[in-house]
Amino acid sequence: MKNRYQCELDKLEDVYNAAFALDISHISNLIERISGLPLLAVGSGGSFSTASFAATLHEYRTGQLARAVTPLDVLSSAPRKAGTICFSASGRNRDIGAAFQAAAQEEQGPVGALVLCNDTPLHALQTRYSYTDVVGGSGKIFKDGFLAVASMITSAMLLKRAYDSVFGEVRHLPPTLKDFALQSISEKSFDFISNASFDAVDQPYLSLLYSTSMSSTAIDLESRFVEAALGPIHTADYRNFGHGRHHWIAKRGNDTGIVALVGNEDSVLATRTLDLLPDSIKKWRVEVAGRTDEQAIAGLFIGLYLSAAAGRSEGIDPGKPGVPLFGRKLYRLGPGRIRQKTSEINRTAAIRRKAIDALTNEPAKLVWEASYARAIKVWSEAKIAGVAFDYDGTLCDPRKRFDPLSEEVAVSLSRLLEEGLAIGIATGRGPSAGIALRNCIPEKFWASIIVGYYNGAIITRLDDIRDPLIGECKNLEILDQLKSHSVLKDCHFRANEAQIALRLPGHLIVEEAISAVNSVLSGNHLNVPVTASSHSVDIQFLRSSKAAVVDRLDSAISGNGIVMRLGDKGVWPGNDAEFLDSPFGLSVDEVSRHSEHCWALAPAGVTGVQATLYYLNNLHIVSGEARLVIKPGDKGNVYAT
Repeated sequence: MKNRYQCELDKLEDVYNAAFALDISHISNLIERISGLPLLAVGSGGSFSTASFAATLHEYRTGQLARAVTPLDVLSSAPRKAGTICFSASGRNRDIGAAFQAAAQEEQGPVGALVLCNDTPLHALQTRYSYTDVVGGSGKIFKDGFLAVASMITSAMLLKRAYDSVFGEVRHLPPTLKDFALQSISEKSFDFISNASFDAVDQPYLSLLYSTSMSSTAIDLESRFVEAALGPIHTADYRNFGHGRHHWIAKRGNDTGIVALVGNEDSVLATRTLDLLPDSIKKWRVEVAGRTDEQAIAGLFIGLYLSAAAGRSEGIDPGKPGVPLFGRKLYRLGPGRIRQKTSEINRTAAIRRKAIDALTNEPAKLVWEASYARAIKVWSEAKIAGVAFDYDGTLCDPRKRFDPLSEEVAVSLSRLLEEGLAIGIATGRGPSAGIALRNCIPEKFWASIIVGYYNGAIITRLDDIRDPLIGECKNLEILDQLKSHSVLKDCHFRANEAQIALRLPGHLIVEEAISAVNSVLSGNHLNVPVTASSHSVDIQFLRSSKAAVVDRLDSAISGNGIVMRLGDKGVWPGNDAEFLDSPFGLSVDEVSRHSEHCWALAPAGVTGVQATLYYLNNLHIVSGEARLVIKPGDKGNVYAT
């Protein structure tokens, strides 16, 4: 009768096929947002193997640094500017949940989770922190026993497919597991490994030597050998093995087996290494072909069957080794994080957004805490008669830029108008923004709403339905040079008389794009403003500013109050830097270093459109005059987008 673990291995063909059938669009969107950043891949237990694979894949495909970390790493370390992906097959791991929440509250980059179930606690956290993403799929085939098998392979394949999609990769994994085995290890299946490796694995100790493409296999095998008590294992790449670890072989070689995972780039080095070891040592070698990401996935399959061999050697079912009572209690301890008052968490978040270095400098922290208190007081006393909004990132979630504005945004804008506040919109877009606004705001208000298109180059009313609003691009030579630039060739371009707008692919960071744009402009002796949002760059040919919308609103309210400004990119070269440079500028994302201007005062982890709704829901309006009441102890769980 087959044991539990062997039954899990027997369904890998079905798992492989099912992983191909899952929709990866949401996963690809998450990968695109983090592809220009370093990555923290977070996992614990079996999911740490998936995190290690994700780190290998991210570095290979993006050239960015990536690191597999545990939840305690996230909770204990200082915030780092990076994307974060948490891995949990069930989405119910308390430690992963705590790490996800901590990463969301730190706001240092896109935060996501890959899960293989629906309606999990991680999904609930995603609702609380709307800028985050929980992606993946579900199905009975992905459920695991004691050790992660199906979920690890599924997650690895989904990640591989997502990165391929983001980078326009046309080559895919073979359609069947049999074909993949033939391609990667020149065998009809991976299950031959259990018997072929048995003599080496059947020793009291095992040394695993590996090519760096299969470092995640080493992580996974160490986890399986310890968690299922399969035996002691040492792991090292081929050169690290040569720096002292060979002494173990000299002293305990008769009790040690060696398994060598050899990527095609290390074949010669592996041969020279193994040839130097005594012939009496039990050795087993497997050659793994393909690109780095393909070798990494093949290595995970190999590790599963090596674990089966070890289980047979020890008489242990790796899928059901038995869990002691104290082990269950250890698992349920949770992260044991010191609880903080929500007001302290929010204050720290507001200061971190302004000056992350101040949190480790007590005198500077005290200065910023005083500024934070003044900012809240300024808003509580300000008489607000109008609100000027940025569009993308403030009213429109960049992840849904082609969708209608949300119902929550529509209701909030209509409430302001019904209560008598003046509204203006400042956007880098053209008429498409006007169409979206007219679709969500009652027609009776259109004539009273000021809209500044193309970053304020054209200022008109919302009831102006002309399209186009401006002439054609007069800088066609510049446009052609930008399109042919090696750094910018994958951008999407929109051009007119006012500006050339570049929509950046996810893997191209804004700073690199601006540098390339400036090189083209300087080569043509052209000195014009260049501004940016999170994934776009605008070259402005006409003198314009989003602040012109504020000036028009000021005229409309005739000094009866101030204009509150809401935007998302308040630090240069952000396209809202000038717009928000005021005591009455509030950001929903990036802020300036100015101690009295451009604060982001929403609760920790509340950014983007969710932060906009937070501000609007906290406007207390009486007789056409509003005050913004910020409660430092607010939680960010009631302002959905």
